[in-house]
Amino acid sequence: TLDSIIAGHAKLVSMDVVTWEALGTRDVRRGGFGNLFELAQALQRAGFRFMPLNDYQLFRIRFSWLEEAYA
Repeated sequence: TLDSIIAGHAKLVSMDVVTWEALGTRDVRRGGFGNLFELAQALQRAGFRFMPLNDYQLFRIRFSWLEEAYA
């Protein structure tokens, strides 16, 4: 659910631990951001501002939709 609205059903495709330096443009765009700078700003607003981003353990999670979104 997104904000208490069912968006659809998804299947977990993969989940792996990555460093900030390992993220690429495709990862950023998949997450809905235009570039790494926009993602960095969003992460800092979310609380990832006490250490350099590369010092955090990040998870890259990929999924595929099993059906069309309801919303």
